[in-house]
Amino acid sequence: MKSLNHTLDKFFQRIPGSYWGIAGGIFGLLVFLIASLLYSLTEPYSIIDNAVSQLGWGPNGSEPVFRIGMIVLGCVLIPYGIFLTRFLWAKPASRGAKWRNILNVFSIAFAFISFVGLFMVFLFGNAVRDDLFYLHLIGAFIYFSFAILFTLFFTISMYLANTLSKIQEIFTIVTVSLGIACIISTIPLATEYGPGALFILFKDKTSAERVASLATLEGLIPAFPLTEWLFVIFTCVWFVVTATHTLKLQQK
Repeated sequence: MKSLNHTLDKFFQRIPGSYWGIAGGIFGLLVFLIASLLYSLTEPYSIIDNAVSQLGWGPNGSEPVFRIGMIVLGCVLIPYGIFLTRFLWAKPASRGAKWRNILNVFSIAFAFISFVGLFMVFLFGNAVRDDLFYLHLIGAFIYFSFAILFTLFFTISMYLANTLSKIQEIFTIVTVSLGIACIISTIPLATEYGPGALFILFKDKTSAERVASLATLEGLIPAFPLTEWLFVIFTCVWFVVTATHTLKLQQK
């Protein structure tokens, strides 16, 4: 454990931990912006009508920008998750140290699980070519669910450590609310097909059948694209806001 801490100390001395969060948030916003602009140069694309996942099989170079961007985004944000956990880790003598550190452990665990979801989005992102496309949708659901949890848990940990700023509090409330709204918007899908909806619609289907199933999804959950886009955008901004705040705290 000491050698690991020493290695991490040296790593974050070279590149301060907060920089990873700022860079990751900005990089994520740029990936979504560039991919959606490339898509719209060939076909109409709107955050109101088109889900984020559609960039994974979009025209005009939007597919590689989006899919590669997701894997890079995960790799950039992982160091910040590790840094934030260490930054918030309570010393044994601190008030409520045991419960704060349990919260920190859950926070980083949720962050890693959400990053696994991002990697699944990257690996199985093309509805037309990928026979395992349903794993992309499951990965997206994993990302959304656990991103809600890690933003909430990290924020609570910062509150207990008396390091939470007002703007962080606001962005966390908005981000978590949008994530919950995004998940709620999918209820009609579960109501129609049950808990195995994604398997029913996409598992063992041909390319044409998967495309037809996507049209079915769009009809069942019309509110999903906008709530998804807003949640994705606010999550990226949350990283920038939180990392900027931790950088200021480090510099005091």
